[in-house]
Amino acid sequence: MAEELGFTVLEAANGMEAVEIFRLRHSELALVLLDLSLPLMDGQMALGEMQKIDNHIPVVLGSPHGAIKEESIHVEMQPGALSKPYRLAEFRGLLQRTLA
Repeated sequence: MAEELGFTVLEAANGMEAVEIFRLRHSELALVLLDLSLPLMDGQMALGEMQKIDNHIPVVLGSPHGAIKEESIHVEMQPGALSKPYRLAEFRGLLQRTLA
């Protein structure tokens, strides 16, 4: 969906890989779409590591079936949140608000 909206997408297979890609390429990123249920390092832990590197990049958190409980996410910046399954209009709106 992000590519359909004109974004270039970098993908990571797990949380540790996501943090490493972020470490190497954060200066190129407009935002991070981060799933909370990543293997090897969950999304909340990966987000914490990313924020130590650069806490100015907007983050949209994704989770399965409404599992995001914002009060359980202790981060320095307020991320956007989106539950699966993503719908294009909802996804586009959240990205626009996050990037504004």
